[in-house]
Amino acid sequence: MIRIAAVSYLNTKPWVYAFERTTWPQPVEVNLLTPSELEKSYINDECDIALLPVAALKNLKDYRLITDFCIGADGDVNSVIIVSHKPLNEVSKMYLDYESVTSVALAKLLVTKYFNYNMTFVNAQKGYEKIASTENAAALIIGDRALALRSEFAYVHDLAGEWKNWQHLPFAFACWVCKPHVEEEFINFFNTVLADAVTNLNSFLKQYSHQQFDATTIENYLSHHIQYTFDDKKKQAVKLFLSMI
Repeated sequence: MIRIAAVSYLNTKPWVYAFERTTWPQPVEVNLLTPSELEKSYINDECDIALLPVAALKNLKDYRLITDFCIGADGDVNSVIIVSHKPLNEVSKMYLDYESVTSVALAKLLVTKYFNYNMTFVNAQKGYEKIASTENAAALIIGDRALALRSEFAYVHDLAGEWKNWQHLPFAFACWVCKPHVEEEFINFFNTVLADAVTNLNSFLKQYSHQQFDATTIENYLSHHIQYTFDDKKKQAVKLFLSMI
């Protein structure tokens, strides 16, 4: 049994859709988790292949980077944002998304090194978005909640866009890794499954529906903001990012 762990957000749905329709060469179990849960799952040996937050690579040893794919963006990603009701330089506190790993590290880096703001960071719990709103604090929000809530705030900073402005590079939030025991033959097959899903994205979009987002929102997000190819520029960005956190 090969245990695959992926992110439970809209941006991985094309891959999950493909997983469900693939005839695998051996038994496979797919679990969908938040990024913070994914990191714990991999560390606790609860999965063999994982779409791991790149910030988690900083302290890991038993992993191998695999596949030609990631969850990335070149400019605004739309689903990783810092929001507030006041300009960010007038805010003294930021609530950090409890589901996040990479975006927490990136938010801290951007605020302290790029914006050069003094701010208190608070590890948040569920429901923190409303608390941040009533306190006039900032909030880091990721994933589907970011897509849904961004219009409710006056000020929105897109982390991938700000990274691009700062470092003139795209960004990768998560990449595929595996435990050393996973065989090369399966890794190659897995890479093909991912590639076919990306190639057939338009076909997926025609068939997929979501309870929360309309077809136009989904198409715009997956086709124009998310980038799935883990190219040399994104690998360069990951290396630089890891050296800075």
